[in-house]
Amino acid sequence: MDENIIFSNNMDYINNTKTANCECLLQENVEFAASDDYKNVNIVSTLSCGGKILKVIVKLNNICKNRKIAIGVIIYEKDRILAFKVSKVDPTEGTIARENEEKEFWFALPDENANQKRNLAINVFAHYYDFSVF
Repeated sequence: MDENIIFSNNMDYINNTKTANCECLLQENVEFAASDDYKNVNIVSTLSCGGKILKVIVKLNNICKNRKIAIGVIIYEKDRILAFKVSKVDPTEGTIARENEEKEFWFALPDENANQKRNLAINVFAHYYDFSVF
């Protein structure tokens, strides 16, 4: 039942799928023809639902010089993934390891019940992804 979930304050179940009665989340289908290089998409909405904003700052220490890093953040609530993001940190020039490299991740989390306490778990992973310096 979790494969097609749209989160909102007001839920209906249709064909074992949660659907929203409000316009918290919008979906616009875009089709690219073989000859299209770009598309402009404008989405207009009147917000009728609420949510939470979560800012996660990941600080990395002792990063090897001239190395690229991929950082991922996964937000869990109970046993389900609410959100995930991945970003990269490009190397800086220098001859020593870098200290205190920071990366911000912002998450918009829909609120299924604004009057309830929420307990979230945040998992962070980071790996070097470019080995061309060897």
